[in-house]
Amino acid sequence: MKGGSQTSVAAVSCPPLAEDGLQRYLSGWVSRSELFAGLLIIPIANGVAGRVIDASRELGWGALTAGFNVSAIVWLAILASLRLVLRTDKGQIKALDLAVGAAVLCLTALPIPKLSWVALTLSSIYVSRASPAGAAMQRGSLICLALTAPMLWGPALMHVYFEPFQKADSLDLLNPMGGLS
Repeated sequence: MKGGSQTSVAAVSCPPLAEDGLQRYLSGWVSRSELFAGLLIIPIANGVAGRVIDASRELGWGALTAGFNVSAIVWLAILASLRLVLRTDKGQIKALDLAVGAAVLCLTALPIPKLSWVALTLSSIYVSRASPAGAAMQRGSLICLALTAPMLWGPALMHVYFEPFQKADSLDLLNPMGGLS
């Protein structure tokens, strides 16, 4: 074999990262809009999967007709946001995009569905800020951000707010008659 043919095979199999950087290397595979779509789709899928699994265990086949204990409005919002996010233009990946992507993947890699909704909150805010104003990507990410309210933040805030009242009620401190009803 000639020396030149060996270097051309090496160049075809793996382009040098030091010369172009990781951003240019990934740009050949994934556009910025595809990366943003993944930053929104992966946490949604992982967060909803927890609800689907819990509903399937609890209700069996009845979970299908119950919508897996997820509101029909949430399912429609998921479909609408994904439709908006997937029809955007291409763009160049930036270093901060990769850092946010790594953080979102770390949060969704753990088998805790609530962390997936936290990851969706972070990625939605980032994608919304990084997208042009009024773009389909920004609108889709804002819908995803709104999805986190009924799926995570609303129940969490209600639990934090009402827990002291539940404890007081169980101790019967709120009854002025001292337990004599």
